[in-house]
Parts: sequence; C-alpha cells; structure tokens
Amino acid sequence: MEKLPQGAFAQIHKSYIISIRKIDKIERHQVTLAERILPLSASFRDDLLSRLS
Repeated sequence: MEKLPQGAFAQIHKSYIISIRKIDKIERHQVTLAERILPLSASFRDDLLSRLS
C-alpha cells in the first residue's frame, strides 16, 4: 500500500487493495468493480466511504 499513489487506492479487506476510480457500486459488505464482487471488511468501510465523500 505504501508504494501506491496516495489517495488513488484503498484497502477494502485484508486481501484486497483497489483503485478508487474503478468502483461501480458499494454495498454493506461488498464492493463491485467491473462486474466483479469483492468483500468489504467493516474495519475498512469507514475509511473507504470517507475517501469518496
């Protein structure tokens, strides 16, 4: 995560770091990117939502 451009990526789960620009939809426990559904951990949810607002 430290090597990626700051602000362009977000960690959504212990196993997933995603590009914020590629997000199609955010639901309670999942994020959709290009029709692929990934898990969204509660511990990373608040950080992701604050980056988007």
